Amino acid sequence: MRTLNTASAQTFAGDSLIITNGGALYLKHAGVVATANVVLSGGQIIEHGGGTGSTTTPLGGTLQVLTDTTAQYVIGSDQGSGNHDIWLQSTLSGSGNLIVNMLANLPNTLALYGTNSAYSGNWTNNNGTIEMRSGSVNALGSGSVTMTTANSTFLSFNSTNNLVINNPIYGNGNVIKLNTNTVTLNTNNTYTGATTISNGVLKIGANSSITDSSVISLVGGIGTLDVSAVGGLVMNSAASQGMNCNGTVIGNLTVSAGNTLKFNLTPTTNDILNVTGSLTLNGSPSLNLTLSGFKPSGTYRLINYSGTIPGGGAFTLVPPAGSSETFGLDTSTPGQVNLVVAGAVNNLIWVGDGSQNNWDTTTANWTGGTNIFPTGDNVTFNDTGSSVPNINFVVSVAPSSITVSNTTRQYIFGVVAAGTPPGIVTSGGLTKLGTNELDFVTSGNNISGPINIQSGILSIGTGGSTGSLGTGSITNNGILQVNMGGGAVAFNSVISGSGSLQVTGGGATVSIGGNGHNSYTGLTTIGDGCQLNIATSNALGSTSSGTIVLANGRLGVASSVGSMTVSEPVVINGTGIAGAPGALYVNTSGNNVTWAGPITIASASQIRVVNPNARMNFSGTVLGTNVALECTAGNTARDATSVITFSNTLSLGNGGSLTADGLAVVVLAGSTNVWGGGTTVANGTLLVNGKLDGGAVTVNSPGTLGGSGTILGSVAVSGGSLAPGNSGIGTLTISNSVTLDGTSTNVMELNRTNAQNADLLAASSMTFDGTLTVVNIGPALQGGNTFQLFSGAISGTFAVTNLPALSSTNLYWDTSLLNSGIIKVGSIVAPTPIITPPAVSGTNFILQVASSQAGFNYVLQATPALAPATWTGVQTNAGTGGTLNFTIPIAPGNPQQFFRIQVQ
Repeated sequence: MRTLNTASAQTFAGDSLIITNGGALYLKHAGVVATANVVLSGGQIIEHGGGTGSTTTPLGGTLQVLTDTTAQYVIGSDQGSGNHDIWLQSTLSGSGNLIVNMLANLPNTLALYGTNSAYSGNWTNNNGTIEMRSGSVNALGSGSVTMTTANSTFLSFNSTNNLVINNPIYGNGNVIKLNTNTVTLNTNNTYTGATTISNGVLKIGANSSITDSSVISLVGGIGTLDVSAVGGLVMNSAASQGMNCNGTVIGNLTVSAGNTLKFNLTPTTNDILNVTGSLTLNGSPSLNLTLSGFKPSGTYRLINYSGTIPGGGAFTLVPPAGSSETFGLDTSTPGQVNLVVAGAVNNLIWVGDGSQNNWDTTTANWTGGTNIFPTGDNVTFNDTGSSVPNINFVVSVAPSSITVSNTTRQYIFGVVAAGTPPGIVTSGGLTKLGTNELDFVTSGNNISGPINIQSGILSIGTGGSTGSLGTGSITNNGILQVNMGGGAVAFNSVISGSGSLQVTGGGATVSIGGNGHNSYTGLTTIGDGCQLNIATSNALGSTSSGTIVLANGRLGVASSVGSMTVSEPVVINGTGIAGAPGALYVNTSGNNVTWAGPITIASASQIRVVNPNARMNFSGTVLGTNVALECTAGNTARDATSVITFSNTLSLGNGGSLTADGLAVVVLAGSTNVWGGGTTVANGTLLVNGKLDGGAVTVNSPGTLGGSGTILGSVAVSGGSLAPGNSGIGTLTISNSVTLDGTSTNVMELNRTNAQNADLLAASSMTFDGTLTVVNIGPALQGGNTFQLFSGAISGTFAVTNLPALSSTNLYWDTSLLNSGIIKVGSIVAPTPIITPPAVSGTNFILQVASSQAGFNYVLQATPALAPATWTGVQTNAGTGGTLNFTIPIAPGNPQQFFRIQVQ
């Protein structure tokens, strides 16, 4: 097994890496594995995911598959809810089969980018998605693709360049066409899953077919199926093949009894199918309608085609379930199939029966109309109707509008059930009136029209783990509440108004601000055990009322937002939720979140940043009264680049204290950091770049204290490290005493080219023990270099002194003044060379140095005249401790030369 912690780019060195049966290449965390030459002869390639965010692990180089191999995703100990992909940028070759198993309950993808014409093995997808990405050419090679699981295996085409697929596609899985390009299927395919065309063109080649696909979905009005090369699409009636019709078919279309065409209607839009060729109807195929809300009376185009309708058949229209309107088809105009809608909206008032309280389309629980609710009617719930038991959804219902005006009755919509139970699904709006409460407790609601809370409470959940509302914009002039003991709710629509937002129930996770334009002015409250994650700088609305994080609640940033500045005033209490603490919390790599509004710490609290390069900055004041603040930057080794920075006033009161822990960095950059209860560095690094007046400072193992600022209190290093500066030369000033015990380390950096050439620890008094480690971060040191490391009264001595290596044996460290804070680089004086009488041997002139000294170079220099002398190096010999010979050829006719030997 080989594990690569690919938090950054990794490169294989040496020859190929061979994975055989029982072996595995673990690609752990996000990163790049470049120039890999991997030979797969069985075994596995595994993306080992972790964290709540998404990760991708690109694998480059070449990948030779000799025998069957599995590519899969496995759950790591820090696994969260994100998707985790392997990007196969390698060039594939070989004939072994690849088995893909990317974990069924997450949208994990094996993405193909390469040119893999030399690969002839087959693909088997047991879970997840195999996806062709931009730049891929013949990415699947020449083998077949088999998808084994109907609901969790996908073959996706998501490339900007056109693709020709010569691989037969088998099994129960699904094919997805994305992006604007054209993908041509060139072989006979027998897969039985869905075919979804969300963009661009899926072209069926002359020898290809998708007649076994259970349903063909043309999506968004821009999905196109091109069947012109095969004479058109004859839908498979024996297999009850269906089509979701909101796009284009290029060519002819034949629909028969057993086939179903589906069209979705809304009050303002409807699906349209454009057929460039003829439309043939055999028997009585079904044309099914779905409707959310009320469709105004009128005529609406469903199908455009060419010519007339041959075949002698006719559609059987299946109207929307529960609607009181009438629906008919008009095919009298050649080239058109039109929908004719007639009817009026009823205004119904809820009565209920006090027993079942079913809201469906068959039970007479209403006054108005026929006392039965049809799809599209307006409904009102007031204090006259039955509110006990809960309003029970037998089926999903789609009113045109909902008004709840309740002062004496609390209405609860829905009964908690497993899965996704029915609910309210409508593009109409909801209005909440009256001072009492309206609760939604099922996950099946999707109200996409405007939601207007004029008074009272509108709550998602009543303390359980389910609840939903929908995507409609929210005007809140009352109380908008999430009351859940677990589960998650996302508000991605705009929230405005003067009302408040409450997250309560002991376990809710709420995401807010996906729209980026919230303007509500009320107070935001996050309760015990609850989380509120913000996605934009104004997710919390206007700054007029602020946000309160109650004990063990959490206000966080858990999605990728890049840089974001939040001006909201925030009050925090406690250490955050169990298992993932932090009353203020930043998660996800690369986020740089600045809190510009004032932060009030009302009780002992913790703030926390995790994941690489995640940063939390406080440019506004952070104030508390006699409170303990714990700052945790980094959770694991890969989080070492996460940072918490205070650049304004940090004041915790006379009885307050600060603890820095985690594995990364906490920075005190402001000029006012004041408290009286002491400062503890328990782990990671605390950099004091401003002024710290926080009582006595204790640095425990494995913590580090550094920076280039001023500390007013005493400093005691017990097993930890003291390292002035900020990854460079700097001065740390301590206006009190410094004590380093026998297990501590003092790290000082040198750079002889700087004006200040060494870190400086300046203190009123210093007591040394433990280890002094000096690191040269500049060019090679030279004789005569002097470095002042310490300034102040010094007592004690370091038990161990580690000094940087010197470039020559003629240099040495002079620590005789270390008790005065100074170290020097000394040099050995070059000896005077002893030259024996010169001699002539044949045509050579011989000079000899007796007893040369190792560590010095002996340089023979020559000049044609002594007045003036211009010496030029002729030969260089290194001293050996013995005799050195210099041999100079004698050339008759050359001018005279004078020689000397210089020792360097």
